[in-house]
Amino acid sequence: MELFWRRLLTANSRLSQFIGRQKASLELLGSCLLIWCEDDWSAARFNMYYDLCYREDNMRKPETIPVTSAFYLGWILVTTVGWGIGILDARVNSIRSIAEIPGIMLVLAANGLLIGLVTGFGQWLLLRQVVAEMVQGWVWATAIGTSLVAPLGLAVGTAIAWISFQVRGDIFLPEGSAMFFSPLPMHVIFGGYALGVAQWPILRHIRNGQGGKEGLLWVLGTWAGIGLGVLASSWVRGYVLDVSATPMVRIVVGRVIAGMILGIVTGTILVILLRETGRGRSRPPIA
Repeated sequence: MELFWRRLLTANSRLSQFIGRQKASLELLGSCLLIWCEDDWSAARFNMYYDLCYREDNMRKPETIPVTSAFYLGWILVTTVGWGIGILDARVNSIRSIAEIPGIMLVLAANGLLIGLVTGFGQWLLLRQVVAEMVQGWVWATAIGTSLVAPLGLAVGTAIAWISFQVRGDIFLPEGSAMFFSPLPMHVIFGGYALGVAQWPILRHIRNGQGGKEGLLWVLGTWAGIGLGVLASSWVRGYVLDVSATPMVRIVVGRVIAGMILGIVTGTILVILLRETGRGRSRPPIA
């Protein structure tokens, strides 16, 4: 009798822990009590009923998240809006001395933080509709990643230019000269990987820690989305917009296009990742 109750309580506790569904627990409990009343209790019979309850209620295929076209279009929209309002760095177009670089980096970081907060919040509102318990930290991950994109890109671009000047034996941005350095907006491409790297830990949590190849896909896809967006933005500003367009209009249109393309690329990859989350479970052992 003692063995019976010990096995019964152990199984019921494990069912509640791993299954989380009262229906399965109650069915198992009722089945075990029925066997006990018939005086036909055995460990083999218990395992048979345990297997039956667990298999029927919980041996599910990996969960498929219902990602709709509205989710995809909403993702593109919020990414477009977030990048469209990032105009704090509108006056930054060239660098004339090394001393200007730290201040410019701060402006670029602040602008990226603004873009990341707006974009991340909008994306979070969409993500929580399909994986509500798994997206904590998405806003800050997006904000931090976006705030690092431009400063890191500027640092890489400046380092490349400095090295090339050193190889030639020239001085990079000498004091008092008319020389200037303008890596903008292509500098964003050099640091575009930062956004994907910052966001992937949250997406990896959604996939229950799985997906090394998917992580690489997300980082490279985000990087490519930023690069394609910048290239398309530069092309539209240079060849499509009328010459009479004001600099601010050119900047806003360019940012909107860059954000839209980034939203399309990352939205497509995200839909692929969310279709199959890999949440299938195997039967927990009986002690």
